[in-house]
Amino acid sequence: MSYEQTKDEVAVFPNNKKTNPQQPDFTGIITFLDGHKLEIALWGRVSKKTGMNFMAGFVQKPFSQRNQDAPAEQLAPPKNNNVQVDF
Repeated sequence: MSYEQTKDEVAVFPNNKKTNPQQPDFTGIITFLDGHKLEIALWGRVSKKTGMNFMAGFVQKPFSQRNQDAPAEQLAPPKNNNVQVDF
């Protein structure tokens, strides 16, 4: 049985098609209750202050919905690792 995402759910999977270190470590889709979807790109990071592992990334419109006339947007890993996460 294959996985089927339901509305109001997030699904993120390891990026097994990664060929470049700047590509995300994980990718996925958010599906909202109204049915629209957004893509997720996440990179694994380590806090410089605490040594704690965390994920940072971006959310954007799916590739098929992006404006074809706009210049291609290149995702790069977040540069700021100074995120303080207090658990």
